[in-house]
Amino acid sequence: MDVPINPLQDDLFSAPLGDLADSEVAKLFLRDYLPTPGCVLVVLGPPPTPVADSPRSPANSELRLLRGVQAAFPDAGVAACRSHSRAGTEDAWRKERPMLHAAFAEALPSMVICAGKIPTTAVLGRTANPQRLRLGMGYLGETPVWCFPPASALAFSHAHRKWVNDDLRWIAKTGAPVWALPDTVWAESLTTITSHTKLHQFVQSCEGAEVVVDVETFGAQHTSEHKIVVWVAAILKEGEEPDLYYARGDLHSDSPVVAMIKKGLSRASRVIGQNVKYDLNSMAQVWGYYPHDTEIGDTMLLAKVLDSQGPGGLDDLSHLVGMGGHKGEGKAHLAKARRVLLRARSIAEEPYVETYRVETQVSTTGRSIARKVPDRVRPATDQEKRERLREEWVRERTIDHERTTFEDLAGPLSEDWFTAIFSSKDVPIYTYGLIDQEVCAQYCARDVYSTALLWRLLHSRLPVAASALRRSHLDAVPEAVGAMEQWGLPVSNERVNVLRTELDEFNGNIEREIRTWIPEDVQLASTKQLGEFLFEKLNLKVVKNTAKGAPSLDREALREMQDQHPVIPLLLQWREVTKLRSAYVDGLLGHVGPDGRIHCSFNVAGAATGRMSCTRPNLQTIPSRGRFAKMVKSVFCAPKGYTLVQADYRALEVRVAAMLSGDPVLIDVFDREGDPHRETAEAISEELWGNDFATCGGLQGDALADEQKRRRSVTKGVVFQTLYGGSEQALAFMLNISERAAKKAQAAVMARYPVLKRWIRQQVHQAKQDYSTCTFWAGLPARKRPLPDLGLSDTKKSSRAERQSYNTAVQGTGHEYCLASLVKVRQWIDETGIDAKLVLAVHDSLLLEVADDDVDETISWVKKIMESHHTDHGIRLSVDVETGKSWGEMKPA
Repeated sequence: MDVPINPLQDDLFSAPLGDLADSEVAKLFLRDYLPTPGCVLVVLGPPPTPVADSPRSPANSELRLLRGVQAAFPDAGVAACRSHSRAGTEDAWRKERPMLHAAFAEALPSMVICAGKIPTTAVLGRTANPQRLRLGMGYLGETPVWCFPPASALAFSHAHRKWVNDDLRWIAKTGAPVWALPDTVWAESLTTITSHTKLHQFVQSCEGAEVVVDVETFGAQHTSEHKIVVWVAAILKEGEEPDLYYARGDLHSDSPVVAMIKKGLSRASRVIGQNVKYDLNSMAQVWGYYPHDTEIGDTMLLAKVLDSQGPGGLDDLSHLVGMGGHKGEGKAHLAKARRVLLRARSIAEEPYVETYRVETQVSTTGRSIARKVPDRVRPATDQEKRERLREEWVRERTIDHERTTFEDLAGPLSEDWFTAIFSSKDVPIYTYGLIDQEVCAQYCARDVYSTALLWRLLHSRLPVAASALRRSHLDAVPEAVGAMEQWGLPVSNERVNVLRTELDEFNGNIEREIRTWIPEDVQLASTKQLGEFLFEKLNLKVVKNTAKGAPSLDREALREMQDQHPVIPLLLQWREVTKLRSAYVDGLLGHVGPDGRIHCSFNVAGAATGRMSCTRPNLQTIPSRGRFAKMVKSVFCAPKGYTLVQADYRALEVRVAAMLSGDPVLIDVFDREGDPHRETAEAISEELWGNDFATCGGLQGDALADEQKRRRSVTKGVVFQTLYGGSEQALAFMLNISERAAKKAQAAVMARYPVLKRWIRQQVHQAKQDYSTCTFWAGLPARKRPLPDLGLSDTKKSSRAERQSYNTAVQGTGHEYCLASLVKVRQWIDETGIDAKLVLAVHDSLLLEVADDDVDETISWVKKIMESHHTDHGIRLSVDVETGKSWGEMKPA
């Protein structure tokens, strides 16, 4: 059945939605322009800017979208509407929402498709980003509403066109999903744990069930102020809707409620959460409980397996199960709590006035006015701050346009409020404990309900091949990484102070040299002032501009300018040391806990390749080379009676490339446990440098060793930049050579590995078929990474996506070995009871803190575990181990 579509050149409808001011006009609009009930209604964004007629024009993209909808639903009418406001803002759509809903009530569409972020906001009243998340949806009454990218995304992206058509066919085939429900249903299953009977009911419900948990906390983790203020669980059983239980109030470790919660969780078959690592760590710290004998599941990790480049937060993922925007009410309360807390901190920090003096001023009319002004002031004591915050003028201050007062929200100031006010830590870690507990519980319950639905959905979508990843190590990653965060990395304050002194002394000497060229009135930290002096006074040549057209002075530009003036190398050194001082002296000390350790936060799905990232602080970026690298690392010291043990995979990414490509040259090198970079340098020296590697043109002694080392570094850089997806420009910058030399080196190195080169071409070709790539585990596809930029007319973006197609396979697969080793080593420590702790994971290496008597046994077993994973083509994994009393003083074991 071919149902005609209203032509776009006629603006779809002659009656714009903005004119639907009353129901009569709305009925006329519906009668004249909408097909019969049961149609598929497409809501478009603002009209596209008129452009020349071409297949890629926005107007033709809208027509392509509508034709795709018609092809997917051939037996239904297809109608479209949109705002005719050129502004196209979310505020404009909010004003038109009542007319839209009136139109839907009359037309009774079978479903609504929103093409873009703004139409989604207009129809559902919540923000969603369909370009980041496929198949997001919601409900308008009982009518399903699907969120699609804007039609303009189809104009230039072949990937988005394919994905939109695939998703339309999937919706037409499956209909409204059984796992998505109107977001009021969750409240019907909510039970407050307030009695002995309810507690026993909860424990019995947990028997053999999957339990989704979420906690809201007060205070920073790994500190004494941290506590759980709300705990919510959803019980998942096959064929049944989730049952919700929640507890709030004083949930300390000795509470009878907490005792029953622990009992219930111990009977569950699996404990699930969204970023469940945080919830389990909080329960372990506050309650001293961790469900070690229960399987763990994390919706964030599952989402990242299905789409490693997509969103991992619940705000976005909840759109997949029709519950996007469910945090609105709770967010409003949290925002008020943040404003009150920030204002209270500001009032508390005002100085205490000990004495006043009277000043006389003369007004414009000549009248004398006496004013009392502060004379002697000093910082207020904690007691004075408390008294000030309890004063009436503070309690009656308003915090928003609704004239909500400080006292309306805060009530009588509790110790929790004073803890949050006097703290220098980030405001958000306190706000959940400061808002009304009933509101917090409702907010948390929505989180748990959407997480429960999300677990069922993502679990059903997980490919069979990816199940090997879960069985091997993925489900156990939250526990292993959480334990590493809890233990933390020991820091020596004494060594940090020594490092500060050394850096300050070095930078002082550098700055004195710089001032022989640059006067004192030019601030070295001011790019504007420095640029004016270098380019206008010293007449240096501009080698690079910023995005706004100003001369650039970033690291790359300064490196290119080094030969222009002697001050440029000094500026590079000054900047490097200043950065070290800021990041690894001032930055580190702010994160050291009361136990003398840094408890950084690991994001297990931090990078699109699957690699972990690290924050608060980022210990994965600590320099490994340079004058101060060892000194920076030396601030991390093992306590007395313990030793740091570092186990590092040798040439892991190159081994993975050999496994995936089957390149016989690389395989032969690793069979002989050779050095692939040195052998490559030996093979291409004549071609690249015009003489052999053995003599390097007749050099001898240290000069020969240095040149051989440099050549090996060049070939290593080429291989890694290729496997990491780096461009020729990036390679030239890294090796400090010209782009022409970088291109020649890359061609020479890759010519030695023709099978690897062919595999790279195959990876790119395969990625262009379905606009995605993946990592591998146990010989099977694991994590999927969409690559929407493949095939774009923008060659820079398209080329980057091509490099990502093979970089993800190599780097991501390599990191799976690291994650699996992290999990297996953690399990071995638990099983043996050996006195050792994992304290840090940095890319391809693990760092452990081990009792001196257990070092030899730990080294033996850690090497055995890390080298025992499944590989292809008989390639053996190899691990180097170092030990030392500090991280900067490691020696080969």
